[in-house]
Amino acid sequence: MRSIDAAFTKFDDPYYSNIRTAYQDYATPQLEDQYSKAKQQLAYALARGGISDSTIAGERQAALQKEYDINRGALVDEALNQEKQARSAVSNERSSLVSQLNASADPAAASAASAAAANNLSLRPTFSPIGQMFTNIAASLAASQPTATDGTGILGQIAKSNLFGSKTATGTGNATAAGSSRIVN
Repeated sequence: MRSIDAAFTKFDDPYYSNIRTAYQDYATPQLEDQYSKAKQQLAYALARGGISDSTIAGERQAALQKEYDINRGALVDEALNQEKQARSAVSNERSSLVSQLNASADPAAASAASAAAANNLSLRPTFSPIGQMFTNIAASLAASQPTATDGTGILGQIAKSNLFGSKTATGTGNATAAGSSRIVN
């Protein structure tokens, strides 16, 4: 039993903390890169639509920041999950070795097995890439741009809907003056 305990002494709180930190160090640059690209795509889309200084721009930038904050929290949660998985793997392996020792009563075999298991468990874990973390906020601008030239933007849709009496025979939005003749003082 002492050989198992001795082999597993390196699996302490700093060891698990290092796994959490290693995951954050691995995933954070990926998140930051994706966020930077998403901000750039949003800025380009806003500029293309001529709405860089609009309320829509502020709303989209706030939505992107909120998505970043959520993803940053998810990254921290996944780092904690990696730490918990490592704790679980070490605990399971230690329990398995103790069971083998109790079943075989062979301390030499338990010592060799615990040393091998501890070496395997102490290898640096491999992490998977984080995947796409941001929705394409910039792509959704095309349908909401007020000045879309093909009539699909908000103003084009209003013109086609005959809202405010603005529908023409072709539905292009070249409105004729229609409305009330009543003058309000």
